[in-house]
Amino acid sequence: MSLYVLNDTLWKIMSSKHERPDKMLPMSTIPWFYWEKEAERRGNPAGVRRVSDSTRPLTMKFQDDNLLIKGGGGDFCGLLEGRIVDKYKGVRPLFIPGSTGPKKTVPNYEAQKIEIKIDMKTSERKLYPSPIKELDYYFSEHPRVFYEHGIQINAKGDSIILKVGNRKETTLRGNANIFIGKDFNEMPDSGDVLMFHVWLYILNELLFR
Repeated sequence: MSLYVLNDTLWKIMSSKHERPDKMLPMSTIPWFYWEKEAERRGNPAGVRRVSDSTRPLTMKFQDDNLLIKGGGGDFCGLLEGRIVDKYKGVRPLFIPGSTGPKKTVPNYEAQKIEIKIDMKTSERKLYPSPIKELDYYFSEHPRVFYEHGIQINAKGDSIILKVGNRKETTLRGNANIFIGKDFNEMPDSGDVLMFHVWLYILNELLFR
């Protein structure tokens, strides 16, 4: 799951990105994606690490006209210099004056429990969405995952409630895109693929007409 929120405040933050300043980063993802200097290489120029939380897997529940999504993932906390982003400790980064390391700004994602409630009555859905050029997918599942085995849910921010960790629930501002998908690269012929696509069809067509 990847949640993108588009509003003027976030676009202003994106404009200070070291790379791809014209593309929007996800605000929340399940699982957790984060930056690490040691991960940077030709095949991974953004230095992205992906960590799944087996104790808090992604779950979805239909309640009245709402879709409830929960799981352990990442919460966007702004852009920081690489030298003060240390995700292995699982805590907020500390800044030590004079510390060495990369000074370029990188996305800062904290490992958190993510909960999203979507009012599906006012949403629009699209199966197997193509990549959107204004979105930055580096700290998200690859757009191929959503294109081959996923769905896109579009809604106004005021119809979505986000809760991160122990913080209060927040109603989003602007427009939101939620992508839900599953990577079946390791089992392309499995019956699980068919069952998942049946679930996607139900979500798109039957439950919220």
